[in-house]
Amino acid sequence: MGTLITIGAYLSYHYHELADQNQQRVNRSYQLLDGIGGLFSSVEAAALAERDFVITGDDDALGQFQRSVTAFRNRSVQLTPLVTNQPVQAAALSDIDQTIAGQFAEFSQAIETRKSQGYEGARAIIALQATGVTMEALRQKIDKFAASERDLVNDGLRIEKLHEHRVIVSGIAIATASLLVRLGITLWVRRAGRLRSGRSQAGVPVVRLLPDWTPTERQSLARFAPETKDGMLRAGQEES
Repeated sequence: MGTLITIGAYLSYHYHELADQNQQRVNRSYQLLDGIGGLFSSVEAAALAERDFVITGDDDALGQFQRSVTAFRNRSVQLTPLVTNQPVQAAALSDIDQTIAGQFAEFSQAIETRKSQGYEGARAIIALQATGVTMEALRQKIDKFAASERDLVNDGLRIEKLHEHRVIVSGIAIATASLLVRLGITLWVRRAGRLRSGRSQAGVPVVRLLPDWTPTERQSLARFAPETKDGMLRAGQEES
């Protein structure tokens, strides 16, 4: 019984540990999906702010651009540790970061040109830049990264269900084995009781099994079987 309890405790702990590790991976993937979407949102906000500043020269647009850059850097710092144990995703995230950094550099160039050369100078710089192509390439990279993470989430959810199933099955198996052991012990105790009862019956004084013996016969038997003497005397007294 002790062995069964130990095995049950080990299996329960083992599967709970696996489930916990898997849940951590799923949570990490959700964080990456949310964060990678935030990176692209930062780029879109920066592109909008750059365009507004080039057109209007408004400092509010410039402030929005700076906030977008800061948001990108903060998100990048938060996401990097999440892919430490995923070399493929780590490389993909690094590529995305470099692409975004390059795009921000182009935005900054247009903004600085607007400050120094005015609207026409900034428009000439923007015309030379392949912003649209870069943004489309960035979108594809982010979509690929997100698709990989969604696959990991789906795999994690499938594994989580598998671990839950194993916990249930192992629990049922341990409970069944425990019940069978208890049943076996009960049957063994009953069998042992019957054996003891049978031996006790075999040791009952003969006089009680043969009550028709005469007192003389009982006395003779008592001399050869002293252990039955007290019983025979009591039986003889009961008869008299």
